[in-house]
Parts: sequence; structure tokens; C-alpha cells
Amino acid sequence: MSTCRFMFSNLIPGPQALGVSSARPGMVGSPAAEALGSATCLAAGEHTGALDQVLVVEIDSLEAGSEVGLATFRWKRESAGAWEASGVVTSVSLTPLADGVSVKWVPGPGQEFYKGDRWSILATGCQGPQALMDRDRDTAWRSLDCAAQFIDADLGQAQEVRALVLADHNLGEGATAVLKARDTLHQPVWSYDPDGGQTADSLDQALSNGRATPRTFIDGGVVKYAAAGESCFEDGMLSIQPAATNLLAHSESFDETAWSVANGGIVSPNAFAAPDGNPTADQLSGLGAYIYQNATMTDGVGYTLSVWAYAIDGSVNLQFGTRTAGFALVNTKTQALDLGEWTRISFTFSKGSTETLIYFQIAATSTGTQACLWGAQLEVGSVPTAYIPTTTGTAYRAADAVSFPLPQAVRAAMSDGGQGCLAMEWLPGLDHTAFPLDVAQALFSTSTESGYTFLPLYLYRNSTGSRFSVYDLLRLRRSDAFVDFLNGQTYLAALRWRTGGDFQVGCDAAWGTAKSYEGAFNLSAGRISLGQSPRFPMRLGRVKLWEQWLEQEPESLLDPWEHPDYSQALTITTPHLVSFLEQSHRYWRLELDDPANPESLLRASLFYLGESFEPKRTFRAGYSQGSVATRRLVSGGGGKVAGSSGALAAYYQLEFARLDQADAEGLEEMLSAVHTGGEGGLRPLFFTPFAGDSGQTLYCLPGAELARQEAPGGRWNLSLRLEEVVKSDV
Repeated sequence: MSTCRFMFSNLIPGPQALGVSSARPGMVGSPAAEALGSATCLAAGEHTGALDQVLVVEIDSLEAGSEVGLATFRWKRESAGAWEASGVVTSVSLTPLADGVSVKWVPGPGQEFYKGDRWSILATGCQGPQALMDRDRDTAWRSLDCAAQFIDADLGQAQEVRALVLADHNLGEGATAVLKARDTLHQPVWSYDPDGGQTADSLDQALSNGRATPRTFIDGGVVKYAAAGESCFEDGMLSIQPAATNLLAHSESFDETAWSVANGGIVSPNAFAAPDGNPTADQLSGLGAYIYQNATMTDGVGYTLSVWAYAIDGSVNLQFGTRTAGFALVNTKTQALDLGEWTRISFTFSKGSTETLIYFQIAATSTGTQACLWGAQLEVGSVPTAYIPTTTGTAYRAADAVSFPLPQAVRAAMSDGGQGCLAMEWLPGLDHTAFPLDVAQALFSTSTESGYTFLPLYLYRNSTGSRFSVYDLLRLRRSDAFVDFLNGQTYLAALRWRTGGDFQVGCDAAWGTAKSYEGAFNLSAGRISLGQSPRFPMRLGRVKLWEQWLEQEPESLLDPWEHPDYSQALTITTPHLVSFLEQSHRYWRLELDDPANPESLLRASLFYLGESFEPKRTFRAGYSQGSVATRRLVSGGGGKVAGSSGALAAYYQLEFARLDQADAEGLEEMLSAVHTGGEGGLRPLFFTPFAGDSGQTLYCLPGAELARQEAPGGRWNLSLRLEEVVKSDV
């Protein structure tokens, strides 16, 4: 028989040490009126307070009138005592009070208010960390979802954890639970997360974009439009585009005179919905038919031609590129189009001395004869940038210039005597092999100066010493023989520095060679710039900056819980999730995932992360186990007796024989912990009768007495009754 275990010493100091990924807010009840006036008070909102509370609203003045909109009120939280606001005008619109609770009034007949009219509003506690620590099985943490949820705990210092219990959970058979731990979690002094189109940093400072022109972007596969100065977010990342000019006229209207049709082709304008949802896409019909436009290009310069296209009636191979004035092919590419599905296709070439025309043609190898076209673009460079609509002539798009105010904490980290670490998610818009040879693209900067030459892997105290360059990463990946950067793949870019010490660039899982850091960043501009002076398209995700040199590998900087010091997948046991371990760490996370949960949320009543007391000797095999019900008798009229019964509770009657002194004292310590008194009264414990079967764990209270009986050889016999603390709502 395996040893039994008692869990009564939770190392989590209280709800303030817990964090949950999501929690359902509390309910706001209907106001209870103590009023003579005819106006009706209504309450609304989602209560975010941790505990149940009553908010009191009272009419305090009728000087301006006794009607809604004239009378004023005061309010307070009943637990606080003092009025928290007064002279607030009554309104038919919601007026916020506190913790997500708002009130409004509905006018009534006759006099609507009398001074002293009062309403009480009960708001139940938010179902968050407090519910996991109050030891009441009738309350519970409830998440907003049933997948990818977590519970965090900070023990204040590294302490040995021997047991985890998540009580009364609703995890199903297909659920997963993973327990992770870390020794350190460094909080950044500044961070920015663009996911969801966020335009503020961690200090609530607003993002600004100095781009002087409108631009397009693609989000969720749809072309969208942004005004000048409006930042663009693509699939949860901040989109940064260089300056560019579309050299083609009438980029969406292939029936205009700027375009010519050859080989018997027919252009049907505005025949289909375009990638932006508007009915502006044109149809090109005819096997071998093509359209062309005379474009001004410079010999020896690299260009990229692009267009959105799809096949309409069968397999279409679209041939596109350049021709001479005599229509001879020079630079061409052929690409098969998807049937009925928009794809942006592109072709990069170097302009020779003979070609003057660009064209799009349904190749003779096609079986289909119709293609849908929209958004033609010709631009200088080796990659298609964001689409630039044109009409009668060329059109220009200015570069994105994204920045935040420079916080003082960041200034200190990057000035003389400072040290720091920076990490960001970076998605390049072209392959490394296509990078310009003189690339010095700044990913992160504290200056707005341009026209510099960056010295790789060094930072100096001068006008060029404030930038974290793509060139740094190229040097790192070449020297360390990593794969080249790929268009559309996200990388973790990182750097760290310390005055009088080292400067290192990192990417994904590795840091580059340490170099001497001889100076400070240039802080004269007073701004944090992201993707400064872009030379090619890119996207940036999360950015974090710490005011210290961090030792962990780059990939763990942004996602420390993806690289924990300890990780263990747990076996799901019911009704409590129980696991025994021996690990000593400060920070803990329990990750839960149950996408098939029929309730569409996760819940649990208690969270225990702490010690486990195991007597060296287990209880005798002849133990008693059963059920007990709480019952009550009530004398009724006519000598009749009525009764009621509470929920059934499990119990164990245990006999321990020949315990040594340490085990006897351990059980007495357990009893003492249960009967500490004070706030909260009795403190139930978790009991696992057989460590090898944690599914039998009981949330229980021991009897009020624990009497030792001395046995031969300095040993002790003990008798112990444990009775389950039941849920009253079952």
C-alpha cells in the first residue's frame, strides 16, 4: 500500500500572487429601492471587483429640480464607508460608478426624486484569482474560454513544491494540462504589442506614423486602405513599407487608353469583385490575347512587375514581363493561375536597352481563355511592395515612419553607464539573397537621422550609434552558418549591451560573437523608431526592452514560458487535478487546454501549490470508508416531524500504528493548520489516501481531536477521522 499524503500548506500567499489568462466578470444585480420618488434606477455593467460588494446610490440635492437630469446623487461602496462622489447629475444614460458598475434612471409620473431616495446594488465578485484562493467549493474561477488558458503563481522566492491541486475542475477526457516553472521572469521597462491593431505601448503612449501619403495593406487576405499617418496591421503584426512609385497608369482599368489590347483580346471592365471587395476587376478574354502599356524605365535598373489575377473558365497560364516596341519578348515569366482565387503574382527583372513595354498575356499553353486582372504595379526594386492605386499617371507612396516617445527608463538604459536588452519579432518582406548590398535597415532606433553607414556589430557614441540594423543580423547568420532569411518567415531579432562590456546581436536560438561596446545610443531625437528608413517591406511583432543584460537565449526573451526551467505534462484526474513533484522555483504556470469542453469555459474552485506531508507509515489496511449526510429535524404542528438532508459527504476513519515522533508531530501540525482560526475560520486540507492513485484525493476537514496513544519503543498510535467538505450547490 502506497503512502498517504496531506496537503495543508499552500505556498501561494494569496490572490494577489495569482494571475489568470481570462476570467468571467461578476454579475451586477438590480437596484433595491428605498425611495419615495417615481423614477426607476437601473444598473448595468460587468463587475470587475474581486469580492462581492454593495454599492449605494443616494439623491443628495434637488436644488436644480426633482426630475431626471436635474437632481444629483452621491454614491459609495458600502464597505468603504465614506461617500466616494457627490453632486453627480442623474441621467437617462449610463453613469459609471466603480469596478465596471454603471447606473441610469427612467423618469416616472409625478415627482421623480425626493432627497434621500436610496438604492442598493449587489455586485458579485469577478470569477478570477480571488475565487481560486477563498477555500469555498461553492465559488469558482471561470475563464472566458475553454482553450489556451493559464493560471500563474508567484511564490515570492524559490520554494520547494511537492504537490499541485486544481480542485473541482471541469476538464474533459481530451483536455491537456502542463505545469511549468521558471526561476526568473524579467519585466521589461518598455514594450509594444501590435496584435489586434494596438496603437499604444505598455506605458499607454500613442504610436505615431509620419507617412505623408495613404497606402494599402492586406489583412485577412483582403486589400484595405489606410489614410496618411495611419499605421497598418497585417495578421497581428505592424506593417512597414518603403517609399515606392507605381509607374503604370490606370492600374485597375485595363480598358483605358493607357493600355492596348492585342491578338484579338477583349477587356470587359468591372466584371468581378476585386481583392478589396469593390466591383472593379477586369476580365481579359482570348487565347494568346494580351494587354500592354508603354512604361518609362531606366537601363540597368531592377524592377518588379506585379498584378492580382485568377483563372475564370479553366487552366490559365499568365505570361507577363517586358517586350520591345516591336513586341518581341525580352524578360518574361509564366505562372499558372488558381481557378477563381485571387493571387498576387510578380516578376523581377533588370531593364535592358531594348524593352519599352510591359504586358500580361493568356499564354497559348492555356486550356482556359479568360483571366481576371486587377492592381497592376511596376516599381523599382527586387520585391513587390504594398499596392499603389493609379489613375491617369504614376502614383507615389511615402515610407512608413513609426515611432513612440522615448520614456525616461529607456533613455537611462541606453545612455552612458546603462545596459540593456532588446528583442522583437521580425518578418522580412524579401529573401536574404535579394537584400540590397548596402542594406543598413534599422529595426530599432532612438534617432530619426538618415543617410548613415552602419558599422556592423558595434555601437558607438555618434550619430550612427543608435540603430539596430538588419545588417547586424546578416553578419550574425553568415558567421554562424545559419540558414538565410526567408521572405514571410518570422524571426526573433535581439541585441544586448553594457557599457565597458560586450555588445551582442542575436537571432532565434543563438547570440552572435561578443564585441566591445564603446559608447551609447544617440538619444538626441527623443523618439523610439521602429523600422526606420525602410529599404524593403517588413512586419514587426512584439517589441520588449529591458534595462539589464539578460543571459537567456534570444528566443526565450519574448516568450519565457515557451522555454521554462521545468515542464511536466499532467495526467487529468477528477474531480481534482492532482500531481506530486519535487521542484524548487519561484514562478509557476499551469497551462490548460480543453477545446472540446461542452461548457465552453474552464472552471475550478481552488488552486494549491505547496507542500505535501507524507507519514513514513501508512494507515492500517482495516480502515473505514463511507458516506455521511448532514441532516436536520424540525418539529412541526400537530406533533409531526419534518426533516431535510444536505449533500452526501465521503469520510475516512484511519488508524495509524507505530508512528515515530516526527510523523506524530506532522499530523499535529496538520491539525493546527486547519484550526488556525482568524479570518476564514477553519482551513480544509487535501488528503490523498494512496499516492499512486491521486484521483481519490479528498477536500476535507479532520476531526476536532487527535489523541496520541503511546506504543512500545517510543512509537505512537493515532486515530484520525477525515470528512469531506461538500459543495452545497450539488
